[in-house]
Amino acid sequence: LDKYSNGVEIVYTLREVSIDGYSATISGDQNGYTITNTNTETIEIPVEKRWVGTVGQSVTIKLFADGNVIQEIKLSPDNNWKHDFTDLPKYDSTDGHKILYSVSEEPVPGYTSSISGDADNGFVVTNRETPPPDTPNTGDNSHLMRNTILMTLSGIGLTFSIFFAREEKKRYIKK
Repeated sequence: LDKYSNGVEIVYTLREVSIDGYSATISGDQNGYTITNTNTETIEIPVEKRWVGTVGQSVTIKLFADGNVIQEIKLSPDNNWKHDFTDLPKYDSTDGHKILYSVSEEPVPGYTSSISGDADNGFVVTNRETPPPDTPNTGDNSHLMRNTILMTLSGIGLTFSIFFAREEKKRYIKK
């Protein structure tokens, strides 16, 4: 390129035509330029809360980007146990890698939590109610009174059977 025009030094500049989904930064001078295009694509990640057993009052969900907490939200009946994390960058602006998003839930006493899904399809956090550790899970308690009465009558019947068998044996031996 010419350095002078009519005896005046020409000042050259560089400009890039904008590209949808990218932001451009230009650094350098007439000795050399660097144009850096950064992908500005954003994503939306839905999260939903489900309950197995008694429904709790609220839960706290944390959103992680590459292992670092970036947002925290509270799910409750007020928001129908759903939330959309929006305007999240899809790619890291420093090195361009695709950001790995994940979620976790703050523990809820009396429940075990499982998380399914991914950033592309959304996450579902399910809590299953667990019995207290000091309460053995013995099964159905709905017929407790009936079963207690039947066991008592069986015991009485067994006692009479043993008694009458002994009496019969005594009579047989006397003959």
